[in-house]
Amino acid sequence: MAGIHRAEGGDPPESLFGNELAPEPKKELYEFAEGFSSGTDFGSKYAPDLIEATLIEYIEKQGAKVEVNAKKYKYKFTLTSAETGYDEKFETFMQVRLLHDVKNSLVRLEFSKLRGDQTSMNAHFKTFKKELLTGVKHLGNKKAVSFETA
Repeated sequence: MAGIHRAEGGDPPESLFGNELAPEPKKELYEFAEGFSSGTDFGSKYAPDLIEATLIEYIEKQGAKVEVNAKKYKYKFTLTSAETGYDEKFETFMQVRLLHDVKNSLVRLEFSKLRGDQTSMNAHFKTFKKELLTGVKHLGNKKAVSFETA
């Protein structure tokens, strides 16, 4: 698998999706429909609640307020960016959903633009993917890498 990142000693089993030691997801996890992929998604082997906490923390560090759905793994937020060569800033209203990729036993992070410029949305997606793939999530005194691609 491409993009595998591990901390020393491997991943704590309680952080891995589908592992018997991992807690059951706290919210409803809808199934990923592979044929409907927009190309702005990637997979993770980590438990959805761990992904949720890391994702929200990352978005808030970007200065955005996150609307968190209480029943589903679904998040809405607006990111502001300045395009090179322009004086004005662009706002992109985005949504991220966590979905169960049954075929590959993964949790997929699906990004979509709700309003704003598509070029800015694609740039934000690439940044999210790069930053989240290299980020480290702390679990007490254990470390586990946040995400991996499938």
